[in-house]
Amino acid sequence: IKHYYNYLHNIGLVQENPTSNVQIKGVKRKILHNVFNKQELEKLYNDYKNLERESPATKRNEIILSLLIYQGLNTTELSRLTIEDIKLREGKIFINGTRRSNERTLKLEAHQILDIMEYQLKIRQEILTEVGKETDELFVSFSKGKTNMSNILRKLLQQLKKLNKKVTTVNQIRTSVITQWLK
Repeated sequence: IKHYYNYLHNIGLVQENPTSNVQIKGVKRKILHNVFNKQELEKLYNDYKNLERESPATKRNEIILSLLIYQGLNTTELSRLTIEDIKLREGKIFINGTRRSNERTLKLEAHQILDIMEYQLKIRQEILTEVGKETDELFVSFSKGKTNMSNILRKLLQQLKKLNKKVTTVNQIRTSVITQWLK
């Protein structure tokens, strides 16, 4: 209507645009781009799992990727996970709440249970002994100080981009997972 009255004012049929001071505010919605479907997420996980390199870091990153794809965790939740949060006998993982999210318990997939058990018992211990530190964090890095999850995720993301050009961010994977849940 505002454009129509501007047109009428320009051709001289009205003296003033009565809608010039009217602004309608609405909810701005984000349009999701490059959302993966369930098959693409599964393929991404399987492609990463089948990489030739079998290093402790690759196995750790495989667990992180599985938690991103199957449980939809974000980077903060990943960095805050501890050994006590994993309940392998029950097949569940406990996520502590924050100011912005509630605490919750999520079900683990069957293959995740075995992979996480192997990581906890063998690979995590290898990393800890190699670095020479003691911590109850679930994911540890090869640095002497506190584990920097952003560095781990940056390297993981670089590898994922080589596997699939559509991958842009970790949040894109989380958004894709949540979109699948909502469908």
